[in-house]
Amino acid sequence: MPASLRWASSVLLAPFVRTNRKAYALADAVVGVAAGYADEPKRYDRSDYRREEIPIGIDLAAFDEAVARGRCLLPHKQAGETWIVYSGSYSHGYDVLTIARAAARVLEQRPDVRFIFSGRGELEPQVREILAGSDRATFLGFAPFEDWAATVSRCDIGWNAIRPEALVLMPNKIFYYWAAGLAILNSNPGECAEWVHSTDTGISYPGRNVDAAVAALLDLLKDPAAIARRREASRRAAVERWDRRRLYLPYLGLVADLCK
Repeated sequence: MPASLRWASSVLLAPFVRTNRKAYALADAVVGVAAGYADEPKRYDRSDYRREEIPIGIDLAAFDEAVARGRCLLPHKQAGETWIVYSGSYSHGYDVLTIARAAARVLEQRPDVRFIFSGRGELEPQVREILAGSDRATFLGFAPFEDWAATVSRCDIGWNAIRPEALVLMPNKIFYYWAAGLAILNSNPGECAEWVHSTDTGISYPGRNVDAAVAALLDLLKDPAAIARRREASRRAAVERWDRRRLYLPYLGLVADLCK
């Protein structure tokens, strides 16, 4: 909310608060894609509800089929080259300017790295300006899903960057990164960072901090064997933890129980 309107937030948000309170009062169960969402009724003094935390996950079979049908949108990958992808919105909720500034600095030290940006948004002109003149930064814009999936699957590292104030607990993109078998560079705190750590799939750093982003990426890049290990761990996590065919089974149990 703009700073000029924050003084009136309680009045402006009152209708939404009333609607939320009523919905949570009537709910028999609450399903959240992250813990923060599943715990939301507690803010409205409701604790006696069935709570289910079921992440968004990914339809792994559909993703793999798209990869097989698509074509990589970049030229041939050179031996020893590392591809790093950011896919998503170029908006103020995502820390894409920090990515661009960190990428510009890393490119000064690592000529064997290519940064790939996929998506659109109001900050795109600024991102392009920061990286202007570099032939190691590629902008894909929007692409057909099959071609996007095929391109991401050729990458090595997926960058998941959220501004701390954005309150995005678990973005969709990280599940696609896991499915593609990418090592993760992550600035999303809380549960997302915990999952990256517990699956040993990447490194987290504090958002909006260019120095920390550069240090984290250089640390990741210095050990190709560790990148390969984390890529294997990412794909394994996608198969064992995030595939919707497995992940969504609790939905069936929930619906069956509520219908009794």
